[in-house]
Amino acid sequence: MNDRLKPDPVPRPRPRPKDHVVTPPAKGGGKTNGAFQGAPNGKARSVVEHSVYNWVELVYKAFGLEVPSDPKKVALLGVRESTFADGAGAEAEDMVKKEKAAANAVGETAAITGVQDLSAVTRNADRFTRDEKGNAQTGKDNSVVKFNDMLYMVWTNEGQSIDQHVEVFRCTIDPGANESDTTGTPLLLEGYAYKAKPTSHKGKAGALQVYSGAAPTIRLAREATKTRNVFTNVKDAMLKAHEGNGNQPWLFVADEENTSIHVHWSLDYGDSGVVKNWSTGCTVLAHARDSDRYKTDFRARWEAAPNKEEVPYLVVSSKYLVMYDDWQAELRKSPGTKATVASVIKKSGIPLMPEGVTGRLPSIATEGFVKEVQAAIKELEAGTYASAPKGSDQAVLAANLRTSLARLGVTTLAV
Repeated sequence: MNDRLKPDPVPRPRPRPKDHVVTPPAKGGGKTNGAFQGAPNGKARSVVEHSVYNWVELVYKAFGLEVPSDPKKVALLGVRESTFADGAGAEAEDMVKKEKAAANAVGETAAITGVQDLSAVTRNADRFTRDEKGNAQTGKDNSVVKFNDMLYMVWTNEGQSIDQHVEVFRCTIDPGANESDTTGTPLLLEGYAYKAKPTSHKGKAGALQVYSGAAPTIRLAREATKTRNVFTNVKDAMLKAHEGNGNQPWLFVADEENTSIHVHWSLDYGDSGVVKNWSTGCTVLAHARDSDRYKTDFRARWEAAPNKEEVPYLVVSSKYLVMYDDWQAELRKSPGTKATVASVIKKSGIPLMPEGVTGRLPSIATEGFVKEVQAAIKELEAGTYASAPKGSDQAVLAANLRTSLARLGVTTLAV
């Protein structure tokens, strides 16, 4: 047959539009047949459960933020202490399978396909901390920090109501060690609106620089003793004056001019998954720079994004987050119910700051820490704090502690 006489190919139908927050059918709506359920008009309709994308959207909304709705724009969500056990002994290929399954843990099926395993969530036991003799674990071989955090990347190609895409990467958001010249352990704040843009790491392209407001400014908490990732007592706040905090002593949360906090690669870990010295404040994926997982699934995606110069990055904790699998299981109890912002947050896990401080208590600080700092502020303002450096201006120290507490807390929670 002459090519010119061949019939035109049958056009493929476009994906059917879906609700912005897609839900299973309401109770009593008809019989379920595989992935379909009869609709009132007699036509079949697809049963689509709440997606991982929807979950990320709601987590963003819980902190007063929005996932970009424009096609191909990406957003990042980092969840501290959320992983598939601890990854010990897992080959890179196996870890990628788990990551892929976690990202695609929903579809046009009634089956639970998520594999998120939180059995090894250990907020305080598996941390950068002092060893049994009281020595700081700062060396690359004796840090106990593991890749026990998760990084979610979401985007849409044609619009949120048409297609939703997610990738999940095992990572660390917490430092595995400190460089000898660092001033305090740098920690990203939770519930805070960070952004990221392309940069080089160690002279190699393909990383993201994290910033807040306008680069290179970034808001960081710094733990003074360099021995742990959680503020537990007032000594953790006694940060020395340095260039990053404007040479203000005890200002332990500051807006720094800093270009060194990145999202970047490590190795395809198949060992115990120990972070070692890969991170001193960066978010580090447990994948090598030249692996397909990093260069194709992660880097190529944000490099092609229209918002690559300002990719939203939100950090939270599994301490107060209802993880996707638990969230999905709860929603199944009331089919057809539209998920709310409140459904993704455990308010008991992120309590209000102690009296006198606005906001909520992030997982990188204990209530005891805040109360000790509050007590120190009162004595400093009275000029009677015995632990103040000799000759210091105690009123200045009090003001810096007060400012830091205000910046530390999660101040916006739309629940």
